[in-house]
Amino acid sequence: MNKTIKIALLVTGALAILAGAYFGWEYLNSAPTYSNPTDSADNNGSVGAAKLQILTNAEVFDFWMNKKTNEIYYLTKDGKISKLLEDKSSQAISSQNIPDLSYVEPSSDGLLALIAFGFPQSPSFSVFNTANKSFQPLPQGTTAVDWDPLSNNRVVYLKNGAGSSVLSILDLSSKKSSEIIKIFQKDLSLDWTSADIVYLNDRPSGEGSGSTWSLNIKSKIFKTISAEKPEVEIKWLTSKIGLKSSLGLLSLINTDGKETNTIRLRAAANKCLNDRLLIFCSAPLNQNSKTNSFDAELKKPSTQEGIYVISLVDYENRSSLLASSWPYNNELDTPINAARLEKQGGTLILLNRFDHLLYSISL
Repeated sequence: MNKTIKIALLVTGALAILAGAYFGWEYLNSAPTYSNPTDSADNNGSVGAAKLQILTNAEVFDFWMNKKTNEIYYLTKDGKISKLLEDKSSQAISSQNIPDLSYVEPSSDGLLALIAFGFPQSPSFSVFNTANKSFQPLPQGTTAVDWDPLSNNRVVYLKNGAGSSVLSILDLSSKKSSEIIKIFQKDLSLDWTSADIVYLNDRPSGEGSGSTWSLNIKSKIFKTISAEKPEVEIKWLTSKIGLKSSLGLLSLINTDGKETNTIRLRAAANKCLNDRLLIFCSAPLNQNSKTNSFDAELKKPSTQEGIYVISLVDYENRSSLLASSWPYNNELDTPINAARLEKQGGTLILLNRFDHLLYSISL
């Protein structure tokens, strides 16, 4: 368990009160009480419509947040970058068009953002620096990248080679690479979760089987974490705790891939945000029916979602975790299906996949 979680567990009571302030739920004996999401999805409260505030007029491809300044940056569908100002207006940061956008991955502090584009014909990656508004392209032939969890100055990347791929670490300041190991597996994504551990994942698909391996970059030892399971997606919350969705069902896993806690919520792991002892997820309002397949939802969102919260209070002593539905889910004045969630104080920022606009919502 990392230092952040250890400290957070010492102040569980205070965080529980904070969580109660967010949602009006009471905590009992340091453990929260929950409503069943299958029941709360049908709850028609008497409160007025919960307002989603539109933050952008332009259609947004993705966004990220500077964790130190709380500044929000977003990338339009044609690749132009802007910053959201306090008065909710936008300031253009880069007018460069970026073709065939694939995804955006910010560094841990949000000062830099990794932008993947040119997919699928010519995968390319570039790091955008919000401070000097510059781009730094990564080596040609790169197929997967992830940030050093302890630094915004290093990335691990996989590059196609003759007959094999090469996993290396790149120092962004010196622009020097150091090779870790050669591998023969193709079409992988990377998760660098701790100083020594990098996870290599089959890219998720509903049609094929997915596997995940861990690699100790010092000892060069591989370990199978998840093998031959369809629609598996893992999002690492800390260096020790992973959030896994398999066929839409959530669970917590340890570094060996073993499920430690089941979660009573049907959701995709990449639609969840970890905020110390709380996990916020955008998940289907109708928890009783099976959602569309992973691939179908990726291509075209069709499921109306709401906001749910999972508490990690005393999670080590509980095999099953419940998810509580935000009380105003059925009062939202705009249908949502979130691509990404970020938290800014007592506000959630979300990118709505239905209309590609950025919204804020007070918790």
